[in-house]
Amino acid sequence: MIHSDILNSLKESEREILLACVNHFSNKEYDYPDLRFLRRKVFKHILQSYYNIVNKEYKSEYKQMVDNINKTFKSL
Repeated sequence: MIHSDILNSLKESEREILLACVNHFSNKEYDYPDLRFLRRKVFKHILQSYYNIVNKEYKSEYKQMVDNINKTFKSL
């Protein structure tokens, strides 16, 4: 499961990108609070997979989001 501190640390635009990636990956409509129930391994797989898929105009913001998530993972 994903710690809620990780999800709470993201900016609104980062939350939208993350939610879009998870929804696309799972072919389901998750609400943002539901993401905390994802397994950590699945969460990391989604982040790694979508790095190459994200549109170029959002790539830098996506990379920053992943960096923030990784820092928070390490601090927990």
